[in-house]
Amino acid sequence: TYGDLGARLLPVLVQWTVRGLAILLLARLLTLAMHSSTAAARHVVWTAAIVGLFVLPVIVSGTVP
Repeated sequence: TYGDLGARLLPVLVQWTVRGLAILLLARLLTLAMHSSTAAARHVVWTAAIVGLFVLPVIVSGTVP
């Protein structure tokens, strides 16, 4: 049933959200520490963070959709 699906899906979504926020926070702190670096270097950090967000569901669930 749909209620059972929601009960199983909610913990996974919360886990994705927390880990995604951790990735973005880490990227933000890293770019703040790199304030004297080039913009290209900071863009590499943000690109890696965005790629990490796309890969996160596969890593958390352990399966490829």
